[in-house]
Amino acid sequence: VESKIPVDILPYFDCYMWPIALASAFGGKIIRSEKASPWIEPVITKPEDVYKLKIPPVRSGLVGQAISNYEYAASRLDGYVPPRILDMQGPLMVAGMLWKQEDFLLAMYDEPKAVHHLLDVTTDYLISVYRHFLDNYPGAMMVDWPSCYFPSSLGVGLVEDFMHLLSPDLYREFGLPYVNRISDKFGGLLIHCCGVFEQHWDTVKQFHNLRGLDTQYPYSHPAKVCAAFPGVVHSM
Repeated sequence: VESKIPVDILPYFDCYMWPIALASAFGGKIIRSEKASPWIEPVITKPEDVYKLKIPPVRSGLVGQAISNYEYAASRLDGYVPPRILDMQGPLMVAGMLWKQEDFLLAMYDEPKAVHHLLDVTTDYLISVYRHFLDNYPGAMMVDWPSCYFPSSLGVGLVEDFMHLLSPDLYREFGLPYVNRISDKFGGLLIHCCGVFEQHWDTVKQFHNLRGLDTQYPYSHPAKVCAAFPGVVHSM
């Protein structure tokens, strides 16, 4: 297919299924509205619940629906078109959808062991989804947002929109180790954050193999981002 199209933009099938897609794999009820994007009811109501969670099969919830949508379309195309992976919300954001968010934040102070256990589970599930796309669909684009060309040889994309809700100390404890697990597994990262996160730049500089940053103006300013992260591609 690519050889027949005289442009630089390669065709991909976008598997986007809203930011709740990864969290939906854990079984929470999806709430739909005509006025807003779908959201999901938490499945964790108390710290002990985290130890009951199991890593779901890759093809669970909206993730499974997105994969089935792609395979259905791909089977009917004349030629191979690879997929663009789902909206890969980071381990913290997925955890914050599984556990009522204000309770999840308080648990970082009161029940840190339970929070780390939950983040291990969400990180493992993210890794399994990345692995599924890499192993089954040659040339899969491993970043959904921003919609750019980012080959898997550079790593994977990750949305870190929970970052700006935390203090630098909390993010260093509950964000950094899990982001680096993902980066170490796949060889690099393109990070998206659409909030104010300059307070976390010292921690972001500790991300392993950071390839790119996608930010949002006016919450981030291009000149300041480029000066702080020389050699890292920046988009907004």
